[in-house]
Amino acid sequence: MDLKTQQQEEGNTSDCRVLVCDDLTRQSQGLKILSTEQCKGQGLNLRKFQAETLKQSLIIQQSPRTTCLY
Repeated sequence: MDLKTQQQEEGNTSDCRVLVCDDLTRQSQGLKILSTEQCKGQGLNLRKFQAETLKQSLIIQQSPRTTCLY
């Protein structure tokens, strides 16, 4: 996901980008891609999951690196 590209307004439940991202993730893991029927209503859940993943990634990137001295 390109964070510099403006996304569609919040609350838009017909945005298919989250499903495209999910399909690509599934393909990279060797999983079956969900059918249109299976995907119905999952857009918001996928957005929440992807937002959490991005947030965790950002936290890791911004955290100071520590070195263990034993």
